[in-house]
Amino acid sequence: PSETGNETYLNVEWAVNYWLQKGAPAEKLNVGMPLYGRSFTLASSSNNGLSAPDRGNGGQAGRYTREAGFLAYYEICDMLKTGGTRHWIPEMEVPYVVKGDQWVGYDDPQSLKFKVDFVKSKGVGGVMVWALDLDDFSGSCGEGKYPLLRAINDELASGQVQQMTNAPTTAAPTTTTTQRPNHQTNHPNNHPTGAPTTTTTSSSIKTTHHIGSTHRFNCIGKTSGFYADPNSCTQYFICAGTQSFEVSCASGLLFNDATKFCDWPYNVRCNAQQIAHQTTTRAPVPTNPPQTTHAHGTQHMTTTTTQAPYIPNLGGDANSFCRNRADGHYRDPANCGMFYQCAMNLGFHEPCPPGTVFNEAIIACDFPFRVAACQNYSP
Repeated sequence: PSETGNETYLNVEWAVNYWLQKGAPAEKLNVGMPLYGRSFTLASSSNNGLSAPDRGNGGQAGRYTREAGFLAYYEICDMLKTGGTRHWIPEMEVPYVVKGDQWVGYDDPQSLKFKVDFVKSKGVGGVMVWALDLDDFSGSCGEGKYPLLRAINDELASGQVQQMTNAPTTAAPTTTTTQRPNHQTNHPNNHPTGAPTTTTTSSSIKTTHHIGSTHRFNCIGKTSGFYADPNSCTQYFICAGTQSFEVSCASGLLFNDATKFCDWPYNVRCNAQQIAHQTTTRAPVPTNPPQTTHAHGTQHMTTTTTQAPYIPNLGGDANSFCRNRADGHYRDPANCGMFYQCAMNLGFHEPCPPGTVFNEAIIACDFPFRVAACQNYSP
């Protein structure tokens, strides 16, 4: 059925078009794609179509993820193998599966390819996913390892675009709410979970980099997060629980172990042994290069450089903090400039941009004067 009322605005296409119409640079937009499904318990197993009523308490918790209303892709595969029935929604170009009184909406390789084609048609920055360990990393679904990530990467690298159904253009709803002050600083997502090389829309790509598990890095005993490759400045590892993943930076970038993302070479300290293994691609000249001034009548030079961002000492055990907590974001009780992101009892300890603190009211980094508990915060 066609979407009506407020449902008209609850889709990816409307959201992307809205940002673009309001002047957001397309290259700064990334479209999120899930590697999991949302589950519901139906009020009646005989009424299991689209928009069927549910009991309001989420679907049964998965065997491994153990969270009501949420299933990893490999758990959905198990559901299909044990009597679940897959259905396809042509208008939305997504599947759902029904088994008894359980109803799960999710994405599979087919629907993700349609989403990637939409991303390419809009010329936006790229794709982000949540989360690597929710894909079928063991190949139990019978589609090879990481079927969802591979579908995304392969379609990004493909020069072809599948035929998509375009939704009608809908104007933004009129609201009378007070506009939010413009001095808020939102927390940037400094931790990409997809390979940066796959976010390009260039048709000249010849190869595709597949993120996959690796035995080159041991995550056992390590906090979930991002780690530099000791042998290559262009690569890094992601630890998600005890699973390790190997990722390459985009051409011309190096992994910055201080900020935990791929950065311009002039911002990265990389030892000579690592640099010797890097590509020769040169990064663009920075917009504001260091300025050099000569003192009057002398040979002395004073060099002014941009100070590196303040990165607090992460420390602590993020997994211990997040144990038995609901998924979400929490300000670090010991440091207003840090916050925890909790997901399925895994914890990620992350910094706010310099000079800002985490505001739990808006779930974003903000100026200290807007957070009562952090009025006197000083890095």
